[in-house]
Amino acid sequence: MAVVGCGRRFGTAILPVLKECEAQLVAVIDPSRHARDSVISGLLGQPTPVTSEELSATVLRDSRPDMVVVASPSGLHFEHAWMALASGMMTFVEKPLARCAEEADRLRSMSGRRLAVSEQRVHRTDLKFVRECISSGGIGRVTKIIYHDTVAPVPSFGKSWRNDLLLAGGGVLFDLGYHTINTLQWLLDSSCHDLVPRFVRLGRGKFSVEDSARISCTGQEMELRLRIGLDAVCPGEYLLIEGTRASVRVRRERLDGSISLVAVHTPKSGTRITRHHLDNAHDTPFSEGLHGRKNI
Repeated sequence: MAVVGCGRRFGTAILPVLKECEAQLVAVIDPSRHARDSVISGLLGQPTPVTSEELSATVLRDSRPDMVVVASPSGLHFEHAWMALASGMMTFVEKPLARCAEEADRLRSMSGRRLAVSEQRVHRTDLKFVRECISSGGIGRVTKIIYHDTVAPVPSFGKSWRNDLLLAGGGVLFDLGYHTINTLQWLLDSSCHDLVPRFVRLGRGKFSVEDSARISCTGQEMELRLRIGLDAVCPGEYLLIEGTRASVRVRRERLDGSISLVAVHTPKSGTRITRHHLDNAHDTPFSEGLHGRKNI
């Protein structure tokens, strides 16, 4: 296996799965020599992999991996995924897949079912429960959605690649908003193409990229309001879905990110609250893809 990008996400989610599966790393690509050496030092009993500052066709040819894992900065995902697919490799890409829809379509057209992309929230039990409430017709026709989605900035955000527009590909709307919008499409089982933006405001404080986004949309039968941003004090999720029969609320404080509360309210039965332990749902997509348990 070849790995492109050896940052925080690689260390916390990808490397443990590789060790669990006893996968052999044959190539380690990262511009930081320290990051590369740190990975190699933990490969006890394995042959020394090919190392490089940049991904290239030569590196892939020399290392001959069965699969390429792209965990590089978001703005480079398209370039790295395209190169891996063009070399005939099975390719797993951390979110987001690309910087725009045109790039994503190009990767899809050349993938030949060799491309898997991380989408973590579809594995969360709380959101699966909400999706079932909607698909079963239990809340009736959805008329209104409010979704507040905030995360704390990573340490040294201002000095990291996330604050570099070229490397990051965008700010919080691109990075976190990828999750927010994909979650809504999955919950509703709809592309939401009928929604028309009525209000969009991007905010930028002390960083070079936007750190907040407010969006209001309307459709033929539904109203949608999104607030996405960085919040170092009280990051979390608040999701309200109102229907003609009932409403569903999801609350999650990210300072204690393993717990999510879902409240279903109906005029006749009142409010019923369920408690969900999220555990390691964010690490599920890569694990399932590598084990072959899911056709992503």
